[in-house]
Amino acid sequence: MNWIEEVNVIKNRLLKSELTSSYQEILNAQLVLGTPGEMYSEIMNILLKWKKQNNEEYISNRNEIEQLINYGYSIGYINS
Repeated sequence: MNWIEEVNVIKNRLLKSELTSSYQEILNAQLVLGTPGEMYSEIMNILLKWKKQNNEEYISNRNEIEQLINYGYSIGYINS
């Protein structure tokens, strides 16, 4: 899985939906941290928060977010 492409799909959808603060939250997570693993972990914290809140960000990106969560389980970055 190319998880960065999935994140870009989410970011583009956030911009189109005018959810600019959520877009910026993801962008900041991508820019602040150094390694891809750290970036993935930080982004997943945001996506898991959205899932728990079942907010508009999660609902409009449910498929991509669930794919990223499943990927996280498969590589051991997310524990049950």
